[in-house]
Amino acid sequence: MRSTILCLAALAQLALTAVADKHVTIPLYRRSPSPFYQAAGEQIDDGVLAGKISVGTPPQEFNVVFDTSTGLSWIRGSKCRSENCLDRCTYYSTRSKTAVSTGHKYSVNYGDACVDTRVYLDTVTFSDRTVPNMPIGGADRMSGFDAGFDGYLGLGPNIQFNKTGKLYAGNGNLQRRQDLMTQPSSFVNAAFQIGQIESPQFGVFISTNTTVAPTTAPVDPATPVTTTPTTDTASTGFVKRTTESAPAGYLIFGGVDKSKITGDFNYLTLADPVEGETRNWDVCLKKADFGNGLDFQQSEDTIASISTSSSYITMPCHQADKFHDKFGGKFLESTQTYTIKCSEISKMPPLKLRFDEYTVTLPASYWTREIDGDRDCCETLIRKGVSNRDWSLGTAFTHAFYTSFNSEKEAVGLGVLKGSPSGLKITKN
Repeated sequence: MRSTILCLAALAQLALTAVADKHVTIPLYRRSPSPFYQAAGEQIDDGVLAGKISVGTPPQEFNVVFDTSTGLSWIRGSKCRSENCLDRCTYYSTRSKTAVSTGHKYSVNYGDACVDTRVYLDTVTFSDRTVPNMPIGGADRMSGFDAGFDGYLGLGPNIQFNKTGKLYAGNGNLQRRQDLMTQPSSFVNAAFQIGQIESPQFGVFISTNTTVAPTTAPVDPATPVTTTPTTDTASTGFVKRTTESAPAGYLIFGGVDKSKITGDFNYLTLADPVEGETRNWDVCLKKADFGNGLDFQQSEDTIASISTSSSYITMPCHQADKFHDKFGGKFLESTQTYTIKCSEISKMPPLKLRFDEYTVTLPASYWTREIDGDRDCCETLIRKGVSNRDWSLGTAFTHAFYTSFNSEKEAVGLGVLKGSPSGLKITKN
């Protein structure tokens, strides 16, 4: 009897260990070697985090950005010859024993960037989780993407494929297509379906000792920027490609870590999709208030897409211009962004975004960054969008919180990280 009880106890412990193992915490690092642009001799970090995946058998390794705007994962394909494909690792489907061409082609429009892909089924490994027969796009053409990564890991809703089609990321949801492939396209949904994680919920937060938009010491623009790649064994599959000693943030699959936040998660219900489209990580936005008498009442059907693959808060053109006219911003056509005087930032009121259930107060320090402090030159992380109605909330917004993506609740959760400034607030309407 005693041996039976001990055996059952051991089995119970193994079960608990197995469940715990399905809750995966992965350190993230700022992407490199080219995550920066230079201006007036300064390097500016764009705030986007990236990590390593492997595709195929034998595995081919790629640095990817985590993208919540679509459920399509893609990497540079062997047929890509466009200028934007240069200096990126290439996926060779013919070198993988597990690659199967589906005959599907998909183009994804991200507003200011786009990619054309051929869709394959192949084995994808992220951290120590492996998903066989996962849809993966090999890019034939890339346009408008920053350097420093090889593709995107899709963490948005599943995609339905057919022989041809287009996806529209960032605003307007993804177009629904006839479902000809049963395998989930989103990595997190695929991993959940085969029992690799215990929940399709995932979240991202930056380290509390990492500023939202850090700058580095001045450098000579003529001097190449170099980093020393070092393998971080604790990251279970990631290569740390930065000289920083600590992770910039963490990605958690299979649940949430409430020990990192003060209070509870505040969930924003996802917006209802337009008929014929699929639900995305979009929430309804009611009002944007910049203080000083400058507030924008949004139209009834305005949505804000929650995006981890962009560093900006993107708003409609006419609203962006009015905001920067109010605060003396100078428009840069090349980046669709605005420069301001660093000395004015402390005087700027916080941005208040009112959603259906909650209002989020975001101090100006979260959506501004320094370009050249000696010249009193900074920029806002608010830029013009291509939509006259919708918004996109990138890492200038998501990195202010522990942001959780919960497909079971059909909601995006925001938790205030411990140690956050007192001006950062989430209040119930």
